[in-house]
Amino acid sequence: RRRDRVGKGSAMFVPARTIGVVTDSTPFAAAVVGKTRHLVVSKGTSFQIYDAMSLRVLIGSRNLGERIRSMVALGGGVVAVATLTKLTAESGLQSVASFAGWSQLIDALYAVTPSEFVSVGKGEILVWRVPAAVLGHNKGPPVDIESSGRLVLPLGDDVSFVLHVPTYLHKILVASRRGTLQLWNTRSHKLVHEFSGHKIAEEDGHVTRMVHSPDMVGLVALGYSSGRIVIFDVEQDRAHFSLQQTQGSVTALSFRTDGVEPALLCSGSPSGTLCLWALQKRRCQQTIQAHDAAIVAAEFLEGQTLIVSSGADNALRMWSFDDGGKCLRLKERVGLCGPVRGIGYYPFVPDTLIAYAEPSEGKCSLGSVVTRNSHCGGIMSQKKLSPLEFGGGVLGPVVDMDYCSDRHFDWPAIVTAHRGCSQAAVWDGERQALTAKALGVKGHTAAISSIAVSGCGHFAVLGAENGWLHKFHLQSATFHGSMSMKYNKKGEAMHAPHTGKVLLTRFSQGVTLISCSAAPGEARLLMWDVKTRKQTGSLQLEDGNAAVQKGIVSGIYAAVALSSSCVIIADVAAMAVARKLLIGGSSGASKVVSMAFNDGHRLLAVGTSDARFRIYDVASARLIDLMAFSSPALSCAFSPGTLFMMTSHARSSSPGAIHMWANRNIFSVGIDQELDVSGVNVNENDDLEPQDTDDFFTVGSGERSKWQMLVDYDTVKERNSAKDETVKPVQAPFFLPTVAKEDDPRQAVFAAVDDVEDDEPEETTFADRMAGDLQRRLKRRRVGDTEAGDVLSWLRTKSIGALHAELAQVGPLSGGSMDEVEAMLDEFSDNRGRTSVDACQSILSTFLKFHGETIADDGSDVAKVKCRELSDTLRSEWRSIDDDFARLSCALRTFARVQMD
Repeated sequence: RRRDRVGKGSAMFVPARTIGVVTDSTPFAAAVVGKTRHLVVSKGTSFQIYDAMSLRVLIGSRNLGERIRSMVALGGGVVAVATLTKLTAESGLQSVASFAGWSQLIDALYAVTPSEFVSVGKGEILVWRVPAAVLGHNKGPPVDIESSGRLVLPLGDDVSFVLHVPTYLHKILVASRRGTLQLWNTRSHKLVHEFSGHKIAEEDGHVTRMVHSPDMVGLVALGYSSGRIVIFDVEQDRAHFSLQQTQGSVTALSFRTDGVEPALLCSGSPSGTLCLWALQKRRCQQTIQAHDAAIVAAEFLEGQTLIVSSGADNALRMWSFDDGGKCLRLKERVGLCGPVRGIGYYPFVPDTLIAYAEPSEGKCSLGSVVTRNSHCGGIMSQKKLSPLEFGGGVLGPVVDMDYCSDRHFDWPAIVTAHRGCSQAAVWDGERQALTAKALGVKGHTAAISSIAVSGCGHFAVLGAENGWLHKFHLQSATFHGSMSMKYNKKGEAMHAPHTGKVLLTRFSQGVTLISCSAAPGEARLLMWDVKTRKQTGSLQLEDGNAAVQKGIVSGIYAAVALSSSCVIIADVAAMAVARKLLIGGSSGASKVVSMAFNDGHRLLAVGTSDARFRIYDVASARLIDLMAFSSPALSCAFSPGTLFMMTSHARSSSPGAIHMWANRNIFSVGIDQELDVSGVNVNENDDLEPQDTDDFFTVGSGERSKWQMLVDYDTVKERNSAKDETVKPVQAPFFLPTVAKEDDPRQAVFAAVDDVEDDEPEETTFADRMAGDLQRRLKRRRVGDTEAGDVLSWLRTKSIGALHAELAQVGPLSGGSMDEVEAMLDEFSDNRGRTSVDACQSILSTFLKFHGETIADDGSDVAKVKCRELSDTLRSEWRSIDDDFARLSCALRTFARVQMD
């Protein structure tokens, strides 16, 4: 039965991917491809392949649609994957083979050779052989592969583990839950031998793990459910010696494979402890608390002194040995452990979330998650945890969190409240670690229930379960007094402002603090000036005995969920109720567990305890979308621009999972429609043939500021004009006048120039002599003179001032005719596609600034028709360009950011 989230009936969002997951409870598979060591790690409904040496993701698989139950690495980078209803072979982002013929639910897969593996179901083992064509990265459709044989086990024998021993060709060791150990032939499908010397005591239970020795032929280590480890000789059917793991059942086993003494064996336990055994001394050499939950797999890398372990705590870690033989943590990939209960965007670091989860062990799990890469992020370190400040030296689960990302590099500005703790913890976002500071008030033992950090990052306010509000200076972690309705002469608060648990404390505008209580009958918001600690206002949300269940503040708006099955949206600035939303449930009243505004405050998402998720339009106060999940949404958030929506759930596919949903309104073009590229021809050689550019547009190579200045030329000219009029100087500077005499050679030169006459003088009118260059070019173009050239291209060569002057000299207002205006409109219509778009638009805008009113009021019908046709054409072309850019933009977002989980 699938327990992950399932969104049904959404009109706005589609599943995009899952982030925050490093690994789940499925053991990883190790493989060597060429000279590279790979780790195939499951993350729910897909898997990722890591470089085993650097723990960097090499590639991710496609979304298989179902939770992965088991995996095995084959040759050529092919991975066999078993889900609830499918058994396939995956290579990269495609499926290369599909296996048919199995009837029982597959519990596990085990490798025999690089091209052969077995699948284990209830009472049966199927043998599968993968053709070489599939291992050679088949690019065609998936190949259907039938089972090559079936091993029929005795009735009641459920397989607990399978191991191929290199000593025996085509043979596997099969351990059952009844405690038996048998040797089977995978080619003849017959039982070869049943061992009897492997079990030391009846209370050992069954074999849970097996691994063969890399050095000793026929030597196998057997791990039992009782924690006993037996070094067993397969050839002689006898046990050499045994070890006892006191931490519980053996969940992982691996021999050291680098051939360096001393010989070591590592084992894992359900408590997260990694045990290193010195085989020569037959004792435990070192125990490491490797994970906060059960160890799922632990393995020595082949030929290396490195151990890689994965746990149910959503962590993948690498361990190395120092010169003294001590095993130390080298590197890790870690996600949140447990269901995520709080999500918030951290604006200072792009595409980053700050989130906290609640592990089953009741510990603190706080970290960052990067939305663009599903494997990035990390858990904040708690090394500076002081046992004196936090009881027992253990931080409980986070119940509330607030931060100021603008102080990322200045001082620690992430504050968290923890269950049952009377102090708040302060975290450093830059170093991703807990600081030595703690915010608490002496004499106040009530647990902190709510946190508020001001937008400037200077103040933090803690709300306690007994109704008190305490103010702190965050940078120095000093107490600055409590808030109250009444103070004594010393400025000390006389009584708590709330009668019950403080459920909400958040800053709205500047230093305005909003607070509310969960006490029945106290459904009101209190406004405070955090500097003076005085109350500035109060807003009653609802009369009666209603209690506040959940509250959020975003900008000037606050959304408060009440026990009367409604959500009140309040305008904090106006201190008024803006909207009231009725929340219905499938079985009567349902409790609101999560809420979030989008960045424009136009949408409000509300998650309820009946696993329904509603999205409301704030302006109209109407429900616009409804989603049904298999478990309630514990937290939710919108990305900037409402591009994505994030949700987390109590019963998710993997611990620490945050599910991203893509907005249909933004991604519908890129996801639902294919781009039409049939009209684009690309030549293989470098010599591209010139194409007709009527259907294309170009952007000028010049600077954008030039064409922007043309549009704003009048504003720039006025701004740069002299403030004062030019004043004639009191006394002109002395200079010597130079007057040429009649016999001066310079006068003769001028006279010679004036006496020169053209051979064929051109007949011109006064209007022709006074016309500008643009008017003459337009006239020559009207009479069909091809040597006049492209008018718009010629205008582009002019300076801003000259271009401005030329456009002002045409038309009736400058002594010209309406024919010149019509000719310019023809130029704009004829030159679409041959002149850069930015230049053409700027020149057209300036032209219409001068002559738009003339065309509208006094223009001829021809000019009006041409202007209307040009407007319709440009509007149609820009609409087409917008559609093309929307498709390309959505396609890029889809390939670059929306990797399907």
